[in-house]
Amino acid sequence: MRNGLSIFLFFLSAAFAAHSAPLVFTHITIIDATGQPALPDRTVVVVDDRIQAIGITGKFRAPRHAKIVNAAGKFMIPGLWDMHAHLRGGQNLIADNESSLTMFVANGVVGVRDMGGDLASTVFKWRSEIATGTRLGPRIVSAGRKIEDSVPFWEGSYAVGDPDSARRAVRELKSIGADFVKIYSTSFPTTPSPP
Repeated sequence: MRNGLSIFLFFLSAAFAAHSAPLVFTHITIIDATGQPALPDRTVVVVDDRIQAIGITGKFRAPRHAKIVNAAGKFMIPGLWDMHAHLRGGQNLIADNESSLTMFVANGVVGVRDMGGDLASTVFKWRSEIATGTRLGPRIVSAGRKIEDSVPFWEGSYAVGDPDSARRAVRELKSIGADFVKIYSTSFPTTPSPP
């Protein structure tokens, strides 16, 4: 629970004190997403981007100079991930994709798995800016461009028609920083399994 909450609270603490003072949530209800009952009336202490303490409100004191947030009636959950997102759509949709980054965070989504598209260089730039703290957004893991057959369905995909072109596509994806490879095709030949 601590890691997911730490990630989500990183964004909240940045919005308050830019990590200069502890951030303390009091009277909050914690849902740890394990199936256990909710934990009501808790205090959560965040220093920089880490949860330092969780306890029953009133059982311990907040650190000196802390920013106190009375979170009565509010809930805290681990950060969410969107495991099948597409940041794509060509140059005309860059602004729309960019605005979705803050919307993800506003809705508790702290990470997205971008399944490939035609804006790979832009997405990788955003990924870097988010990682260094110069842009607000969820952590991004991305396939970059998709690998398709020799006549791609999706704009921006690699056209692959043989093993050599497939190797070149994978090497290029690795060199530009893709986190994984997405193959999109129904026409790739299959090799029978050995007996």
